[in-house]
Amino acid sequence: MLTKGSLAAAVAALAVTASAGSAGAVVTPCWKKVQNNWFRNGRVVGHYKLPCYLLAIKKLPRDVATYGGAAQDIRRAYLLEKKRLAKIAAAKKKKH
Repeated sequence: MLTKGSLAAAVAALAVTASAGSAGAVVTPCWKKVQNNWFRNGRVVGHYKLPCYLLAIKKLPRDVATYGGAAQDIRRAYLLEKKRLAKIAAAKKKKH
């Protein structure tokens, strides 16, 4: 049976364990996620914030930017996402 003291100790230990696991977590920048998506799929699948696409193009490795179609594919995905967001915004305006 748990006493108040042992329950508090268990909760404290759980909190320390949970925070230790997330403290070392590295967050991948969104532009890198866009690039990784393109490298994995040969195109961009999914939705990202608009600046992520532009940064992904800007930060492409030189050889990929020169010889690959990554910049064009990411730019195409950017334009499609921009169009999709505009449709959503228009639909929301129409509702109100």
